[in-house]
Amino acid sequence: MNTNLKVGFLIPDLSNGGAEKAMFNVASYFYQQGIQLQIIAGNTSGANLARLPENVPVFSLDNAAPLDSPSFFKNVKGIMKYARAQKPDVLICNSDYLNIAVVTARFFVKTKFKIIIAQQYHVGEFIKTLPLKNRLFLKFIQYGIARKADVIVGSSKGVAENYAALYHIKYPSAKIQAVYNPIYEEAIPALAAAVVTDTVFATGCIKLINVGRLLEQKDQVTLIKAFALFLKKERVAHLYIVGVGKEQAALEQLAHSLQVNEKISFLGYKENPFAYVAKCDLFVLSSRYEGFGNVVVEALATGVNVVSTDCPSGPAEILNNGEFGFLCPPCDPEALSETMITALRHKKPAALLINRAKGFSIEKTGQEYLDIVCELCN
Repeated sequence: MNTNLKVGFLIPDLSNGGAEKAMFNVASYFYQQGIQLQIIAGNTSGANLARLPENVPVFSLDNAAPLDSPSFFKNVKGIMKYARAQKPDVLICNSDYLNIAVVTARFFVKTKFKIIIAQQYHVGEFIKTLPLKNRLFLKFIQYGIARKADVIVGSSKGVAENYAALYHIKYPSAKIQAVYNPIYEEAIPALAAAVVTDTVFATGCIKLINVGRLLEQKDQVTLIKAFALFLKKERVAHLYIVGVGKEQAALEQLAHSLQVNEKISFLGYKENPFAYVAKCDLFVLSSRYEGFGNVVVEALATGVNVVSTDCPSGPAEILNNGEFGFLCPPCDPEALSETMITALRHKKPAALLINRAKGFSIEKTGQEYLDIVCELCN
């Protein structure tokens, strides 16, 4: 392995979102292997800055809103300045507007670094949610990215297959491949064992939990409707929803209209969600679509049984089509309710679930990314 390689990770900011966390975990593995690691961020706000070793250089594009369309030229200018000064061998990027900016920047600089695009979300499902104008614009820039990037890495097989089909790329191939997100960390068991002090969480009943942003994509509407049906058969139960988002008021109103508001607690953001998940009977993911489904792996890592929609894409791959969890169709409250009841009655052993989660380790994924980098630079 060539430890003289200089690899930059280009991200919007240093926040602790799922995509950012995945890239930071890969970056940390590169650092441990002696690769010359650099972080390039649209701006340097976010909690992940403290996680970086002190000697890892961080370059800022000084762009407060790097994912806004008007910021394109500022992104390109910043990446060009970085590339000319630092001369990286490879840049790994995981965000559409930065992806097209890095492709454009390479065109104008003499330093012809390699570009790896880490595609984190399911494009085909996401673009269905956009107005026609935005949909066409996104497909236009992604078509350019697909043609000019050296490698595209999907966070699941479903993501990679969908991207390849949309932009007419052979899959699998050297051009596009799937590498699962690095989610399992050795710290998870200790985090899961932490004491939960919330009094609302101390109820002696069946506990169901959902962790995720409160957005249409995550479809907590279906979850709450399913829980209302679930309560008709399992009356002593409580649903905990961890996360924040613009849909919270509407979700609270839905719970009230279904007369289940006293059985549902919105816990907001939690620094350590593992402690809450580990003390529940089931983790439930109700998403309409995912890229990978980091929270599914995180739930498995606590030994808790998982119920998930079989959405495109990721959860079914993580759960191996039901071997390590329970799947049901998306947007179907009755099916989700029945699957939750089935999961409670036929739980899978915690040791089996934890072992499955370990298969999505930082070491495994980090090495797969490193193999791609080394192959590109040979």
